[in-house]
Amino acid sequence: MLTSLTVFLMQCGFGMLEAGAVRAKNTRNILMKNLLDTSCGCLAFWLFGWSVAFARGNPVIGIPAPYGVFDLPGEWFHHYVYAAASATIVSGAIAERTQTMAYVYFSFATTGFIYPVVVHWAWSEDGFLSTSNPDAVAGGLLDLAGSGVVHLTGGVLALVAAAIIGPRRGRFNEVTGLPVPMPGHSSVLMALGCFTLWFGWLGFNMGSITSIRADPGAAPRVAVATLVSGAAGGMTETFLNLRLGTRSWSVERSINGILAGLVSITASCSVVHSWAALLIGCCGGCIYHGASAAVLYWLKVDDVLDAFAVRPPARPRLPSSAHARGLTLTRRPF
Repeated sequence: MLTSLTVFLMQCGFGMLEAGAVRAKNTRNILMKNLLDTSCGCLAFWLFGWSVAFARGNPVIGIPAPYGVFDLPGEWFHHYVYAAASATIVSGAIAERTQTMAYVYFSFATTGFIYPVVVHWAWSEDGFLSTSNPDAVAGGLLDLAGSGVVHLTGGVLALVAAAIIGPRRGRFNEVTGLPVPMPGHSSVLMALGCFTLWFGWLGFNMGSITSIRADPGAAPRVAVATLVSGAAGGMTETFLNLRLGTRSWSVERSINGILAGLVSITASCSVVHSWAALLIGCCGGCIYHGASAAVLYWLKVDDVLDAFAVRPPARPRLPSSAHARGLTLTRRPF
């Protein structure tokens, strides 16, 4: 229950991070979406999300049963805060261009059905990826706290939603197709949100141990791995950005590197040494650096939580028609 409370505090971290990443005029809107995630998610997961995730059914989905949480209220609360975190990941990616009522429908569907189905695959007794299922594919999937179940699910939803909705107006130059910087209005809020998320992540990972009696050293080992991987991801992205990115110190990129390191270690934090957590965090920072550029430049997907000034390729060439109209390229300062 204590670690579940720290995970619930992550909603505050998400709120500050996303509020700082958007422009000032959209702060109230993004905070409203965070409140909706918490509220709609609670009702949806209480009504039928829990049973879809954990009720006996088949290897793909549990049998929905309304109000089936009264026998295990503690476990329900623990898994609800995970579900709310997965849904909130999406709100930042599609900020500044999504109707509030449409987001209500999305949030309800995510926490009530989409996320619980993935949970059933990996964490229920009969899911086809669950280690509790003797007939699981390849013996099952070890995902202690949800690198795949929580964060990959939220990340894929964010990518798909942002691609379907399309970019914000003016995000890409109409002539060159290059991204136009739209930085958030408050690095202070983003940094405070990062620290709050990092704090909540310790509860996220340690709480998944569920008991300290069987292995008293498990929770401290998880805490060390979580801290080391997050730090490694942040430092890796910081120096990659100095060498290959904007070539300047960027609070936003360092924050995203830390979060990438934390996501990377969440699945295996209970079974790796601290030196392995360091390598995992470095790999997470490297993957983030390449993926953020690929999503923005190749896929042309506008993810608002990547709202930073991305350095374009050296001396990009304008189309001949643009030269004929006398257009030029200029780099706006961050």
